[in-house]
Amino acid sequence: MKKGILVVWACLLSAWCLGQEPVKEFTDANGRVVKNEADARGYRMVVKDAEGELNGPITQYDSLGRKTLSGAYAAGKRQGLFEHYHPDGQRSSKREYLADEPVGTSESWYENGKPQEVGRHPADTAGRRGKHPWEVYRIESFWDSTGAQLVKDGSGDWYGVHDNGKVRSKGAYRAGMRVGDWTFYDEEGRLTNTEQYVNGRLEKGLYQGPKGERFTYTSDTYEMMPEYPGGLPALAGFLSANLRYPKEARRRGASGTVFVGFVVGSDGKIRDVNVLQGIGYGCDEEAARVVGLMPSWRAGRQQGRPVAVRYALPIRFVMQ
Repeated sequence: MKKGILVVWACLLSAWCLGQEPVKEFTDANGRVVKNEADARGYRMVVKDAEGELNGPITQYDSLGRKTLSGAYAAGKRQGLFEHYHPDGQRSSKREYLADEPVGTSESWYENGKPQEVGRHPADTAGRRGKHPWEVYRIESFWDSTGAQLVKDGSGDWYGVHDNGKVRSKGAYRAGMRVGDWTFYDEEGRLTNTEQYVNGRLEKGLYQGPKGERFTYTSDTYEMMPEYPGGLPALAGFLSANLRYPKEARRRGASGTVFVGFVVGSDGKIRDVNVLQGIGYGCDEEAARVVGLMPSWRAGRQQGRPVAVRYALPIRFVMQ
């Protein structure tokens, strides 16, 4: 019987896709790809492999055509040097990546050109599994925008700000690690989170919502991705059992991968199903149909509270 099967997305290419031309994609204010230019707040030039994975240089621009980011991907993962830029073209940060993980020294600068922060990530990716970024990062130095040094040799008081200049978070570092009480605020200055750290590890956190809702969390429960009932094997089984190879695709011998986007709501229900990249011949509609049939997932959680999470699921149709 000929049917569509789910392929767990993995790319084994070890070099750029030779001969692939850069393509232009429109992006929103957060750098996410959008289909319509009318919804865009910028764009990016990227190179992709035959399966649609980022696999080459990437340069991102804002709505005025000013460069905001440059770097490169290998097999869908950040690889090598990534740089961000201020609107005037000055570099705002630089960081190296290895298989999507930050490695080595990272640096950032204020718009006035003064240094902001210097820190270190492990030189390789070993031992990071299950750890949060702040648990492996070691700050070395931090300055305010006037040039006053607040963190020296990994110890001192630190703060970050929103784009509107209001404080986003603040706390202390000792020996490069977060310690003691940290507080976090929204763009209006409302306290949203309080967290306690011991030697860089989050021991306890409290989220306080605008309507008085409260959720507690720890390092182990800080972020939990949505999960299909029974996990990936059950999801693969559901797709395999419900996908039907479209007659037109079968007649033409068409095959390939359809990328379907959807949202797992804070209640676990599936919504906003749409085809991000298709192959035609009825496969796009079939993939979207089956994704829409999925039962509710276990909702994702961030800082203890249930949140909506956007997913992109690759579904591969192959003739059997």
